[in-house]
Amino acid sequence: MDFRTQVAEEKKRLSQQRRDAEKRIASLESELSTLAAEMKGIDGELAAIEAYESATAAPAPRSRQRRARTAEAAAPAKRTRRRRRVSRRAEIVSVIASFGAAGAGRADIIRTLDVKGDKSAEQSVSNALAALKKSGEVAHQDGKYIAAVAEEPAAAQEAAPAEAAAEPAPEPAPKGRRRRRTSRRGAIVSIIEAAGSDGIGRAGIIEQLNVKGDKSAEQSVSNALANLKKSGAVAHGDGKYTKPA
Repeated sequence: MDFRTQVAEEKKRLSQQRRDAEKRIASLESELSTLAAEMKGIDGELAAIEAYESATAAPAPRSRQRRARTAEAAAPAKRTRRRRRVSRRAEIVSVIASFGAAGAGRADIIRTLDVKGDKSAEQSVSNALAALKKSGEVAHQDGKYIAAVAEEPAAAQEAAPAEAAAEPAPEPAPKGRRRRRTSRRGAIVSIIEAAGSDGIGRAGIIEQLNVKGDKSAEQSVSNALANLKKSGAVAHGDGKYTKPA
């Protein structure tokens, strides 16, 4: 078999893989749309049940009825809106996680949720992304959203109260993971410092750490960069990370 034939066969194989991937994406998008419709129906049924329970509950004393009437009328709608917000955020986190370390842009998320063109739904996605970023559930880098891995709070590493002193020492594995996170952050800060005022992008850091292609390690780099940026240890602008002045 000559080289040209091998190239043609490889192109054919890759094209088939792409078609298979597109079919899987279409199937997942359809499944997400179905689940969203089911959840909307469930929300409506729950709201109806809550309204029925509120209407058939024992009457409050006459002196309290007037004060509670407005709050009771508004409560089902508020609870429904709250459930919708939680549902939308959960959907978005699931979509972002499905993109892995590469991350997902806002347009990718809107397309996957099949709400493109629906201004109200698109605004809802934007609001949810802002809230998720603020809470630390997702990180935003180079125009992409990446699912963040929660780290143990600093308070969890402090000494336990005196009455808990008799408890056995923690297992060595979590300490090892903390040391690895600290070591990874230190290495990233060193690379950024070496880049000077020109800065360096995420891809350059991954390449210098020699972890390109290792999805777990690349995700670890993304999480470390998000935390370093949040803590003010590094600055980010124009797609480059630099050491703050």
